[in-house]
Amino acid sequence: MAKLHLDTDIGGELDDLCALAMLVKWPDLELTGVTTVADENGRRAGYAKYVLSIAGREDIPVAAGDDVSLGCFRFKPGYPKEEDYWPEPIERHPGELEETRRLLKKSIEHRPRWAGHRGSRGSPNGT
Repeated sequence: MAKLHLDTDIGGELDDLCALAMLVKWPDLELTGVTTVADENGRRAGYAKYVLSIAGREDIPVAAGDDVSLGCFRFKPGYPKEEDYWPEPIERHPGELEETRRLLKKSIEHRPRWAGHRGSRGSPNGT
């Protein structure tokens, strides 16, 4: 069975939402975890958790990545109005960076393939 970790900026456009929905139903694939990038107080992590709950996959861990409030991003991400795309308000899931690091470490130990922002360049360690 193939293993995969998704690193996503879900929430700005529909592409990552579609990718996550596809991955949770992909045959012979284990999604080892989902991390978010350029998160804003756990907004993207909340979106990912919501999609996983709809799919009945609350067992897949989600962790919010670096928050835009850290000031290390050149711009603040924009989001469409939630009420235009989501059937209800989405609970945010901010997290500690240490939690995100633990999830990434655990996924790396499972030797997954990477999808998302790192997907075109291989895994974070260059393999």
